[in-house]
Amino acid sequence: FVRDPIGYRHDEHNEMDQPRFTQPIMYKKIQSMKRIYDKVIDKFVAEKVYSKEEIDKLAKDVMSGFEEGFAKSKNMSFKWEEWRPKVSYRYPLPFEGLKITGVHVDKLKELNEKINVIPKEYNAHPLVRKVYETRYKTIKDGFGIDWATGEALAWATLLNDGHHIRLSGQDVQRGTFSHRHSYLHNQEKDEVYVPLKNISRDQGQFNAINSSLSELAVLGFEIGYQYADPNSLVMWEGQFGDFANGAQIMIDQYVASGEAKWGVQNGIVLLLPHGYDGQGSEHSSARLERYLQLCDDDPYSCRLVGHLNRETNWQVINCTLPSNYFHALRRQIRRDYRKPLIVMSSKRMLRLREATSSLEEFGEGKRFRVIIPDSGKGIDEPKKIEKLILCSGQVYYDLLKARTDLKKKNISICRVEQIAPFPVRQILEQFDLHPNARVVWCQEEHFNMGAWSFVEPRANKMLEHTGRRISYVGRASSASPAAGFVKIHEAELASLLEEAMQQFEKILSLIHISEPTRPERISYAVFCLKKKKKT
Repeated sequence: FVRDPIGYRHDEHNEMDQPRFTQPIMYKKIQSMKRIYDKVIDKFVAEKVYSKEEIDKLAKDVMSGFEEGFAKSKNMSFKWEEWRPKVSYRYPLPFEGLKITGVHVDKLKELNEKINVIPKEYNAHPLVRKVYETRYKTIKDGFGIDWATGEALAWATLLNDGHHIRLSGQDVQRGTFSHRHSYLHNQEKDEVYVPLKNISRDQGQFNAINSSLSELAVLGFEIGYQYADPNSLVMWEGQFGDFANGAQIMIDQYVASGEAKWGVQNGIVLLLPHGYDGQGSEHSSARLERYLQLCDDDPYSCRLVGHLNRETNWQVINCTLPSNYFHALRRQIRRDYRKPLIVMSSKRMLRLREATSSLEEFGEGKRFRVIIPDSGKGIDEPKKIEKLILCSGQVYYDLLKARTDLKKKNISICRVEQIAPFPVRQILEQFDLHPNARVVWCQEEHFNMGAWSFVEPRANKMLEHTGRRISYVGRASSASPAAGFVKIHEAELASLLEEAMQQFEKILSLIHISEPTRPERISYAVFCLKKKKKT
């Protein structure tokens, strides 16, 4: 049997609505029908469940309660304390101590024995076992720790402190790019071994759930879970960053604006794979610009004091080191408040040898770095620097390679790891440290995408007293997030590296690009530069 119930509204949608405008015949019939409320009352009275007097008294009591509550509401004041999430810690720490997210190296090595050692008798896939052996060795040796290993260390330390961890999304147990392998499947029988569930007897719960492609529903559930348990690290990962499109309603209505509307904080973490690697346009961009546009960080205040992270609606980061990602996840739990964290997670850096960390960077006394200034090795002293490049994410490694290959000593590269809220004090220190440098923002995204529109007004406000202005280096404007064709991608990359380094022809030879095909599809800047014309 199939039942197809039809619901209807007896009266109009609101005071200004009149359903007879569009449905006159249907609403003529509806208005002649007895209300459901009255039908139920007649049924109860006829079956002697309640008497008419009992029902009238109940209705009067309910309405009196409504009226009384409405009258009280006119004189009530909102009390933030009643709505603030109850954040607790296993070990009481002062606020300053909460900021320090590093863990003693001995503890990390102890956890390494738990999370990166697969029992010999367990029949894991040979390639997965090799991955775990490599992770174990990098922690033991103290260098070469990659992205997945840093993530596992962050989880292990939090689990060891008694916090629960939830991760959901498509293929999150293995990782979309086959890098995580948090659940190990026996190759001979239907059995699963999870190292992160075998740390200690009193550890927190770890659950990684391979969810369906219903991003709206899955993210909505995880947001609700985080509201209910603010002391758990709750994460949702898009298979690719653009998969968040399917959950945009939840992001707009709850993640970005929930605290502003209802006064309730939420610490949900969104992991969004992002990065231009010459692949398809749909899977290259996590739409960084959307999250920055939704940030309530004031571009013209540029405050040097105050708790910016505490006072803005969320945080947007694009890390370049596994250790900084480690600290970002631990910072999310060790605070005495909760804010959503949007993570632009690179695909290329998962296996990029340069994008690894030493064990000391995870160690005691260390914390999340909102910017990572140039180390200064191999370049001129700050006052002789002619160009200061600010960038974020994996494009840093392209810039670093180009500077090294071209032996440019007059260029300093500063990584902005946290884009929002904008790290005003730290970046202002870089501006003052390089008084003679032209300031540039370099991004791999197109001009109308990425962080440029967010960075520009803030940087120019900070540069007002110096007479300088920040300039843009990156791809030209585009409707599509990426070219989706490797040769065009490489030509565009060569263009932005040339503008950053001012050595276009040498860049072309370094990355082995011949004459680009179909120049009409290449950005105008690339085409002009290839023909040795000025743009």
